[in-house]
Amino acid sequence: MAKLNSLFKFEGTLEDVTAYKRKGTIFLRKKGGVSKDRIMSDPKFARVRENNAEFGETRKSVKVVRDAFSMVSKIVKVGEFSPKLMRSFTQIKNMDTTSVRGERKVAIGIATAEAKRKLIGVEFGESSSLFSTLSKQLSVDPNNGSITITDLIPKDEVNAAAGSNKVGFQAVWARIHFDDKTYNTVMSNEVRVSLDPTPTTVTLTFAAPPAGTGGALILVLSIYFLQMINGQDYLLQNNTFNAAAIIQVV
Repeated sequence: MAKLNSLFKFEGTLEDVTAYKRKGTIFLRKKGGVSKDRIMSDPKFARVRENNAEFGETRKSVKVVRDAFSMVSKIVKVGEFSPKLMRSFTQIKNMDTTSVRGERKVAIGIATAEAKRKLIGVEFGESSSLFSTLSKQLSVDPNNGSITITDLIPKDEVNAAAGSNKVGFQAVWARIHFDDKTYNTVMSNEVRVSLDPTPTTVTLTFAAPPAGTGGALILVLSIYFLQMINGQDYLLQNNTFNAAAIIQVV
């Protein structure tokens, strides 16, 4: 793979060279390789077909999680979330011990407690981490999804964004069926507190669990920063310091 480093930049295909942009840089790639028809029919490429099938299935699992928690991307600068999820789901797919190669699925692998733990701690933020932004321990009720942060001292236990004087908390809870890629999502109440030394207990609750039965229940906590001016809260335009992560999967 080559980088295009000149005044003449283009994207697309020119004869047998394809140019494409990734993160602001133009890369060149020569066309060629094994034809799709051969890959789909030649016995020599059986492993490739199996890997491609499982990759496609895993990628669909990543997409359904992104869709279920799409509201998080509105306040958190999401960057490498999909690759992080892909790594976790690849491991989870490999925990499907009942299906043959090429047919292993996240929906089967995630049934075990060990597989669910693979998702806990996955961060949404590109440049921020929930667990470095919030240094106070939190507790989660697995039955109703409620989150409690007891006696939080915001000034000392929150790594605040420059220019903010308040911090907000909200959780999103989703029931995801990885077999048919469907989901139901509910949101908790919001709690906003001043970034001062006053101890405050933050409690996030849900009116009810996500609708339906079965599937995996995935809980995400978001933390974001605001500036209060003349009694009015304003979200900071730069959401780089806002953070979110998966904190429970059951």
